[in-house]
Amino acid sequence: MQAASWLGDFANKREHRSTRKVPALHFENEEKQLLRPMNPHPYNTAEVFSRVVPPNAYVTYETNRYSVPWTLVGLTLTIRITDRELEFYYHDQRVAHHIRSYDKHQYLEIREHFKGLLDRKPGASKEGWQIAAVKNIGPQMKSYLDLVKAGQRSLRHEISRILALATVYGEVAVNSACEELLKGGIIGVENLDLLLKSRHHPSEYELNPEPLQFRNTKLNRVVPTVDLRRFDALLFASTPADGELSVSGETKIASGKEENNANTNQQVSGDGNKSPGGDFGSDDF
Repeated sequence: MQAASWLGDFANKREHRSTRKVPALHFENEEKQLLRPMNPHPYNTAEVFSRVVPPNAYVTYETNRYSVPWTLVGLTLTIRITDRELEFYYHDQRVAHHIRSYDKHQYLEIREHFKGLLDRKPGASKEGWQIAAVKNIGPQMKSYLDLVKAGQRSLRHEISRILALATVYGEVAVNSACEELLKGGIIGVENLDLLLKSRHHPSEYELNPEPLQFRNTKLNRVVPTVDLRRFDALLFASTPADGELSVSGETKIASGKEENNANTNQQVSGDGNKSPGGDFGSDDF
């Protein structure tokens, strides 16, 4: 505070020894209008890495273990870590959030992440319970599971992934996507995942931010794109095949043959006047 007060009250009000200008007046009259606004998007300094969710549904970071939804076991999550929090993402969807702990060897658990797992009846098989959970997602899931059972796909893999997608995107979205796949005659959890991912893709504005604007308007001009298809017409234009000549070409070749024959006849007539010995006459000897 003392340094800022000294700059504002004393240093910036006296004449500068090199520029011979008062810094405060020079800033207000010349430099201030040249300043550009700050970037509205703060610089991202978060640490980002990926982890596969282990069977106990706890992801370890710096000796601490953070819980994630148990239905995501076996999936790869992207973790974004700042100085205050940890965020867990599956593709572009946030599936878990924790306040960062700087203690050591702590278990940070959110009971909501184990909902359904703790409600399972004692003695019930895991596969049978998961099938019932998938069927409860929506009316289309029973038909989907029947088709999976009739094929060669792994029922356990399909069920576990469907539960994970229901956790990420919601049961309503999964049931709607499953209905669309069945109408197209398609099954498979990988297709279901792609459809849900395309529906929840970031908007065009988020993917294409506004370009940087310069003070010089000439630098802000957008160069028009060139349609290269007009060059394709030149490359693939029909040309005469080998052995095929146009009428004008045949005329040129015919006239060329006549000129060659005439030149040949002139050479023969000229050679007939020469002596057998060549260019020398009998008087030269």
